[in-house]
Amino acid sequence: GAPKSSLHKECRQPPALSPALAEAIAAGLPRRRVGASIAVHPPKFYAAATFLDQYSKCPEAIRQLAVVLTFSSQQDLEVFRDSLLCLRPWVPPELW
Repeated sequence: GAPKSSLHKECRQPPALSPALAEAIAAGLPRRRVGASIAVHPPKFYAAATFLDQYSKCPEAIRQLAVVLTFSSQQDLEVFRDSLLCLRPWVPPELW
């Protein structure tokens, strides 16, 4: 099932994917040539969020680069996911 979210009531709901972003994600899945596995720890959540924000704005990067974020615990993953959803709702979880 879908991951549970403790999204704060003040957070915006994520917008629908733009056609260009949806196409880039779909096109990139079978042919990405480069992968980045990034370890993310709470003091650096902002850096990972900034990277994903910039990455989400570059369709060609999405087509070519697979991004995998690694967390030290399920709780860290949930906090990051909820924070990203609240602070940068336009960054789709499909990117990472």
